[in-house]
Amino acid sequence: MSAVRFALLFVVLLTASARAQESLYMPPASEIPPVEGPILPVRVLTDGAAHVDGVVADSARVVAAVRQHIRAHPDGAVSFSMASGALYARYIHVLDAIRTACRIERDLVAVRDFGAPFAEPSDAARAAVRKQVPIRIIMERPE
Repeated sequence: MSAVRFALLFVVLLTASARAQESLYMPPASEIPPVEGPILPVRVLTDGAAHVDGVVADSARVVAAVRQHIRAHPDGAVSFSMASGALYARYIHVLDAIRTACRIERDLVAVRDFGAPFAEPSDAARAAVRKQVPIRIIMERPE
């Protein structure tokens, strides 16, 4: 009985892992066009404060600023960096806020154009949404 449970658990974990990898699609470097629009700088300082374009911001403000930047400059990007000595957990927290903003914008376009959130339409529909709302996050090295 425990062998069956283990086998089922293994299948569930394998399926979940495959779906997670699919949602983290990363095109080859040759398919990524150069950034032509403005770049929004987001930085985590050593004290844990997040700065968006030089202004201190909490997570909600990071999400709002990135969403506004994506809508105003679809050809732009977000530059994300952290100061040397900043807490890695805070870095991940702010990166999650940036990615949340990108997901919200992709979901809005997918619902508008295809009637379902980004994860649900066909591959062709997701590709069309990716063209309209490309996620360009430039990860900078810690300074």
